[in-house]
Amino acid sequence: MRRQDRPGAIQPGSLTPVGEQLGAILLSDIRSGRYAPSTRIPSERELAETYRISRTSVRESIAQLISQGVLVRRERQGAFVAPTAVAPPLTGARTIAFLVSRHLLEFFQIRNSRILSGVEDCLHESGGRVIFHTIGEDPASVRLEPLLRGGTNGIAGCILSGTVRRQTIEAVRGAGLPFVLVDRDAPAEQDRVVSVRADYGAGTRLAMRRLHELGHRRIGFIGFADSLKYRAFCDSLNEFGLAHDPGFVEFIEVFDLPPAILAGYEAMDRILARRKPPDCILVTNDLVAVGVIERLRIGGIEVPEGISVVGFDDLGQRTNPPLTRVRADMAGLGRAAAESLLCLIDGRRIAQNHILAPVEFITAGSTAARR
Repeated sequence: MRRQDRPGAIQPGSLTPVGEQLGAILLSDIRSGRYAPSTRIPSERELAETYRISRTSVRESIAQLISQGVLVRRERQGAFVAPTAVAPPLTGARTIAFLVSRHLLEFFQIRNSRILSGVEDCLHESGGRVIFHTIGEDPASVRLEPLLRGGTNGIAGCILSGTVRRQTIEAVRGAGLPFVLVDRDAPAEQDRVVSVRADYGAGTRLAMRRLHELGHRRIGFIGFADSLKYRAFCDSLNEFGLAHDPGFVEFIEVFDLPPAILAGYEAMDRILARRKPPDCILVTNDLVAVGVIERLRIGGIEVPEGISVVGFDDLGQRTNPPLTRVRADMAGLGRAAAESLLCLIDGRRIAQNHILAPVEFITAGSTAARR
């Protein structure tokens, strides 16, 4: 099998172990008919060379498929597709729904789009499809019947964006569907579900440490009051012995949510209307940070000479100066959520119920040492 002919590729940066990725690729090959029942799959050496992974990872993948009854091993001949292996139908059994909050869709549009792209890539490689569906805020609007009809319109599971409310989670749970929560800005253990999220707590603490090293002591925050970022912000202030000044903090209200850039502009405007502003400020995402920088510019305050600004998520927004940010791989979160959901649908073991994806701190022109 030539490398360019294979249906999927191993993603070195994926949150899913390499062995599980290869297992999904081989399962997709069997479903598509590339390997018919009773035919031999490539040897461990051939698979290791084709996908550029270790033979140990190949051996783990094959062992897992053998335990599931998909493959059988023949002495001195290799692994073969089981004669009775029947791939489940792709229609319905491989259709999943991606549910997001209608109320918060615009505010988190770029973020959700990147997560969705990762979900779509994973489902495309496994022969499935994704239905995008919005959910209203009214509990009575959580109507899943159109998605739960049988036949070609039925779905096998759901990925719930972290912006959905708890009644949506309960509605999906009550329908008996497997589901995975992605990008929820709260510990997933509270919802007792399989989840994938970025480690925003660690990212916030890292940002605070870097700002403290630059000599900043008057640090502000713009974001959501009940978020991991805000809790980590407060913890870091305590760790460094810094005062929590309410005048440096502005919360964005979820139920009166303007577009993200406008939210940042208005929040920064309220902070500047008070007494002396902070030396630097953490902003919940890059779009909100764009509004913050614009308000500072109109007020004649240079960034970073007057106030340093740090954003989150690395959403590709161009600012002048370039934005220092805590980067999270949103497409990677989507792919990991889809891979976990497919494991639930197939009845396969999940390596982790709560995947906490690492983040990185990217220094750019919007932060500098305190004058």
